[in-house]
Amino acid sequence: MTARNLLIGVFCSAVTLANGQQITNGAFESWTDLVAYRDIDVWRDGNYQIPGTSTTTRVSGQIGQYAARMETVTAGGTTTFGFIVHGEFAGQTATEGVPFTTAVDAMEGWYRYSLTPDDSAMIYLLLWNNGVALDTIVHLIGGTQSQWTAFSLPVNGGVPVTPDSVVVAVTSSNPFALTGMAAGSWIEVDDLQLTSTTVLNPDLLPNNGMEDWTDITTEEPDGWTTFNPLLAQLGYTPVTKSTMAHAGTYSIRMETIDLGGDTLPGIITNGDLFGAGLFSGIPYNDTPSLMTAFYRYAPVGTDTAGVAALFIKNGLLLEQAYLQITSAAAVWTFTGAPILLFQEPDTLVIQIYAGSNPGSVLYLDDLAFSGISTGISTATMSAIRAWPQPATDVLNVSLGDIGTTGTTTRVLDRMGRVVLEGSVGSRAAGQLVLPMQGLTSGHYILEVRSGDRVERLPFVKG
Repeated sequence: MTARNLLIGVFCSAVTLANGQQITNGAFESWTDLVAYRDIDVWRDGNYQIPGTSTTTRVSGQIGQYAARMETVTAGGTTTFGFIVHGEFAGQTATEGVPFTTAVDAMEGWYRYSLTPDDSAMIYLLLWNNGVALDTIVHLIGGTQSQWTAFSLPVNGGVPVTPDSVVVAVTSSNPFALTGMAAGSWIEVDDLQLTSTTVLNPDLLPNNGMEDWTDITTEEPDGWTTFNPLLAQLGYTPVTKSTMAHAGTYSIRMETIDLGGDTLPGIITNGDLFGAGLFSGIPYNDTPSLMTAFYRYAPVGTDTAGVAALFIKNGLLLEQAYLQITSAAAVWTFTGAPILLFQEPDTLVIQIYAGSNPGSVLYLDDLAFSGISTGISTATMSAIRAWPQPATDVLNVSLGDIGTTGTTTRVLDRMGRVVLEGSVGSRAAGQLVLPMQGLTSGHYILEVRSGDRVERLPFVKG
């Protein structure tokens, strides 16, 4: 017997895990509310100018508990600045302010900052009365100030002036400059006030102390990454928790959605969707022989869903198991795919997607590995055996203690499709003989069902 056939035989003899590494949260029972991003109340801010990127965040303040931090970032080749603003702009022109009706002769507050050499942060103030601009301040800030520092900017040359509305903005880079904007520039501000030497209690800017923020959260499956945080601001959650479970309490529901003409597949991975990309994964060094799952599927048109498990070592792909879901299933349906690993990987990447057509919905539950060679014990051995490996004309199957009454067999291909099935009528000498002539060469799963008992093992057709 060759080392290859011996190894395949070991794979085929074990169906459940002894001490091996299972798929983390493959039953999708564990979920956590995560903060996708945090918006400052009342102010408009620069979050999600680039999807999935926050440029305005909450930090510890000088006055009170919190302050606002604006930072210039680069993502996907695009650089954008952080900002907070009261009022509206059309391009670089202010078009609308917020009500403010007491006299003003200064703008005061606290800040600290660090700007890249050619960049400048900006504090902007425009005062209006009856649509007429009374005064405009554009205060540019460069260099670094690591400690909280009080500032006071004169308004109207220090002569009190009474507006009916104001526009206030703070930016981490100069939006009026064509050059110099660079990732890493930041400014933090706190307790912004418009003050007056003639009014004892002037109006306060809304949320001027930066104390009020709103957390935008999404419920995420533990151990998995989704696009939910990226789409939270748009109100989309393509991946959700479902109580329609095959087993346990929950399953995962994934839907491919239309984003204004762009299609975003319902997709999750155990890696990183945002930084290293889909082909990042988690450390993994076991050698399973089978991947299984239960699914329901409502495709749009001829759409297909799938689950891919990639086993990688030193950056090279060793093996890929793929569960392809090609037709609608209104009830929980089993699928499985064999895995042929002849050395231990160091990384596992799992990718699950609902399809390419908007509206396609996939439910998935009980995603699992079996037949892991690490820690195999006789207590975990399957009742069924199959030989030869690889099979040519026939596959001999020993059913062990499984009876023949009501027993059925199915052969699934690598995509989880049924390619051979039948009933076990009788067997001679304790074994069943399955014809292999109609199968092409490749990897398959033999499934034997008897009542509530299900036994599965992979085999190879030569």
